[in-house]
Amino acid sequence: MNFPETPFFEWLYWLINTPGLGGVVVGLLALVILVAVFFTLRWIAQGAEADEKSEYAYPTPALLHSDDSEG
Repeated sequence: MNFPETPFFEWLYWLINTPGLGGVVVGLLALVILVAVFFTLRWIAQGAEADEKSEYAYPTPALLHSDDSEG
């Protein structure tokens, strides 16, 4: 794959192509991705366990025409 010859891509290629630094950079990227996935799944799990309010803060059109609101 051909990348544009800009200073950023040249620096990135130099960094990743260096055996010691490249391994560290790839390891850090993998660690950041794993931590982001962990916290995202944790946030979803906490949201699934949240208590639902029995009352809404404002009436919606669906609630105004509902049979449950007239009882």
